[in-house]
Amino acid sequence: MDVLYLIKEDHNKIRSLCNAMMDAFERVKALKEEDYTPALLSLGREVRAHLHLEETYLFPEVLNVFPDAKRLITTCLGHQVAILKALDDIEVKLLKIGAKKLPEAAPGIANFKAAIEQHFSIEEEMLLPKIRQLIPTQDREDLGQVFQDVREEIEHLGIKPINTAISAAKTKTKVSVAASARRG
Repeated sequence: MDVLYLIKEDHNKIRSLCNAMMDAFERVKALKEEDYTPALLSLGREVRAHLHLEETYLFPEVLNVFPDAKRLITTCLGHQVAILKALDDIEVKLLKIGAKKLPEAAPGIANFKAAIEQHFSIEEEMLLPKIRQLIPTQDREDLGQVFQDVREEIEHLGIKPINTAISAAKTKTKVSVAASARRG
């Protein structure tokens, strides 16, 4: 499956989870832990897995594909830091301290949603169209298969990404090796 489809699918799922969390906070004044914990844990897993896949597999693949790629990837990595900081803040206030910190978590949830939307907007408007235009379909499908395989492996681990995309680009990923083998 084309990696572009998988990325958009992730974006939509994360948006939906984030909206559900925001709706819950707006509807209910006194949430109990059992009301928000499963949704927050699910959102955290999805976001961390998505960011890990982008950082480890997508960004290194596109780093040198077009002239502005490094700047866009650097911007996306900066968004990841903001996203993870906001997510960690929410989790600390709600999962570790509990429902009594609900009012303090509301701004963090809004910051998290804003960071997610900014990140997705840059990708959807600038990065993904370049990938569609400049990376052959077969290579995008190979990368999509890597995404699917890795997602299955990390789905329940709650991986927290680190900024490794730039250094990882110096070495070829599985997809680059497969694409090179097909071409040469």
